Amino acid sequence: METQIVSNHIIPDAEALMPPALIALITVLDTLEMCSRESDFKSILFALCYFHAVVAERRKFGPQGWNRSYPFNTGDLTISISVLYNYLEASPKVPYDDLRYLFGEIMYGGHITDDWDRRLCSTYLEEYITVEMTEAGHQLAPGFCLPPNMDYSGYHQVKRRENLVCPIII
Repeated sequence: METQIVSNHIIPDAEALMPPALIALITVLDTLEMCSRESDFKSILFALCYFHAVVAERRKFGPQGWNRSYPFNTGDLTISISVLYNYLEASPKVPYDDLRYLFGEIMYGGHITDDWDRRLCSTYLEEYITVEMTEAGHQLAPGFCLPPNMDYSGYHQVKRRENLVCPIII
């Protein structure tokens, strides 16, 4: 008889996943305004930062988080942001499938050696980086909405926002 252990970790504050360094990255004026397709760029950038925070957070749970230990770091995120910028500048439409593939199979996936971990990484990207993400009220996690296309000061308000009451499950 096969036994499976399912483990969920509940985090009461979705922003607790976003380390200060990641929040600082998305609130840097130059980063937010570097792309001519600002709305798409900001939405995907925020989702990408959230994705990075989730995959990094999962490492804290050892084999329940990832089957193997992976060296995800802010360099992966920085390179992914550069790829995002280049693809958006070169494409008339947002290449969602291409971006998910590049992030999940190459940028972050280049570290991943376990098939189940690769599948999980791809699933996160399918959930976070979608066509619907540009719609108002799109949620990355229950109770954690993707910020609308806003200016520099608006992102600083998101940075300072507190008291998200809906927990998310990793």
